[in-house]
Amino acid sequence: MKSKFRQLNEAEFKGVAEKIDQARQTIHQIQSQMQNSYSDLLQEQEKEWLQKLETWSMVEEKILQQKARNWIKLGDANNKFFSAVIKERQQRKQLVELQTLSGNTITDHAAIKEEIVSFYKSLMGTSAHVLLAVDKMVMRKGPTLTKQHQQDLIAKVTCQEIDEALKGIGNDKAPGIDGYNA
Repeated sequence: MKSKFRQLNEAEFKGVAEKIDQARQTIHQIQSQMQNSYSDLLQEQEKEWLQKLETWSMVEEKILQQKARNWIKLGDANNKFFSAVIKERQQRKQLVELQTLSGNTITDHAAIKEEIVSFYKSLMGTSAHVLLAVDKMVMRKGPTLTKQHQQDLIAKVTCQEIDEALKGIGNDKAPGIDGYNA
């Protein structure tokens, strides 16, 4: 079975990072086309690629969770590997390009930082023309809790609820003071 799982893993999940990058690039291209001329076809393509991006991001997250579980089991032996993987991921998620309000594209790290700071500085001291507030009439007419739901919220916590909560904690959580996980 191990060889079959390896083949399946290689066929389906190899190059997850590249697939995420491809999805991001395609979304960027589609959105650029939509700025020039909007169409329903482009909107559908964007929606499809956003779903692909979300799927591959979830796959990548699951892969990292599995690796983290192994790192926790192995302890300090994998610190160098763990640090290298996290460092590579952080480098991939850096902001390398920014479009200014005037439409110029900047790629220099210092210029990007300066543009972001100046943008937020320009917002300081400005006021909003309209402040959204809660409409009390809408809130009163909206859904409310029944008396039973209100009683359930203020009821005492039972030993059974505590037991279920403790049993619901996964085994991959960090150990406590005693060295054991939950």
